[in-house]
Amino acid sequence: MKRYASLAALVLMVVALDAAAAAKAGSTAEPTAAPEAAAGAAADGRPEPWMVAERARIVQQREVATDEFTAAQKACWQKFAVNDCLRRAQLARREKVDLLQRQEWVLNDLERRLRTQARLKALQDKQQN
Repeated sequence: MKRYASLAALVLMVVALDAAAAAKAGSTAEPTAAPEAAAGAAADGRPEPWMVAERARIVQQREVATDEFTAAQKACWQKFAVNDCLRRAQLARREKVDLLQRQEWVLNDLERRLRTQARLKALQDKQQN
């Protein structure tokens, strides 16, 4: 149970960091809240619905960042200082994508740990029977 609490705290910390970064960037996207206790993978090995929702949110926000970059890139070509504008647009996209990538890494780590824990429990149950 202690491990679940630490994993849930880690997920909640990433969600809080996401909210802080979104507020700093002026984004209106609301991060998906993690459940109070990270329940782990379902009995049949599929990830929990909240994990699927988090992955979908990350993919959607990555697409938004790409679309915003494409629009900014087109706008940059209308300006005199094209290179500086493109550099700033790329930097803004990189910050957004890096944040999403860190969230994805935490989610991947959490999923790996939960799968490992489920596998160890299954092996213990098998040895006891």
